[in-house]
Order: sequence, then structure tokens, then C-alpha cells
Amino acid sequence: MKVTKLRFQSTKRTEFSDWLRGEIDGVETAAVVWDPSEDHIRVMDIDWVIWKKEDNDYGDGPFMFIEEKQYFGKIKHDQAFLMKKLDNSLSITDPYYFHGYHLLQFENTHPENGDIILNGNWISTDEFMKFWTFCWPKEKYVSWHQKMKNDGVHWKQSQMLYGN
Repeated sequence: MKVTKLRFQSTKRTEFSDWLRGEIDGVETAAVVWDPSEDHIRVMDIDWVIWKKEDNDYGDGPFMFIEEKQYFGKIKHDQAFLMKKLDNSLSITDPYYFHGYHLLQFENTHPENGDIILNGNWISTDEFMKFWTFCWPKEKYVSWHQKMKNDGVHWKQSQMLYGN
């Protein structure tokens, strides 16, 4: 089942991300001309937007955001804070279609070569397939920060999921 367009690069990094970080040799980039940390500006990406577009002209359908971490990587404070803000906002403005902002951690690099943790819970590859194809009931889609709150763990205090 083909669900995305093929990508013509070997990593998730793009020339634009290199430009933003000042990592293009011999080129005066954004990071060389301007230091975003001086202005307290953070630049980050959303790893995955999963959307099941319904067959109509309005673009309706369930969607969610997924932050991917390989090698059981932890989420950084700024990312966690932004995830929480986006999740809270979309949960209010689009509660029917928005299925949350989730933290996905792989033991290695993908579901087939190691264990999977979704929002702090170990899941099988089969369960993950059901999750990202919107085959779970809506009430089972609990966002990462909401799960931490439900479990009594402040998102800043989770040792397994949160890093510096």
C-alpha cells in the first residue's frame, strides 16, 4: 500500500534545514547572518502529519502529528512545550478530526527492526499499523502530553520520554 510520495534523499535533512543551521560550506546562511538564539527563536520541524483525507471537497478527515525518535531518543524541552501547545489548541478547535500529537520511539530505526514505544507504552508492529491508519476507536487516540497528565507525570518530569 503506497501512502506517501517517494523521497529523493537519503536522510530527513534537507538543504533548507542545513541552511537554517548554517551547515552549508562556503555559503552565507541564516545561522551565519543571524543567531536565532539571541532572539529566543527556536526552529524545529514536525516529523509526521498523518491525514486520512475523506472523499469530499473540504479536505475533512482524521489527522494527527507524530514526533519520531530513533534509538529510544528523548524529546527536548522546547519540542515538548510546542507539542503541548499545538495539541491543546487543536483539541479545542478541531476535536472531531484531530487525533492528537504523539511521541513515537523506536528501539532502532523503524517498526520492523526493534521495539516500539508509543506515548510511553510498548506496542506491537501490528498495533502500530492500526494506530497510524486510524483503525483504533477515536477515544484510544490519547496524545503524549495528555497521557503523561493522566498518569500523573508532568511532561517536564518524565525521565523515559524527556531529555535536555
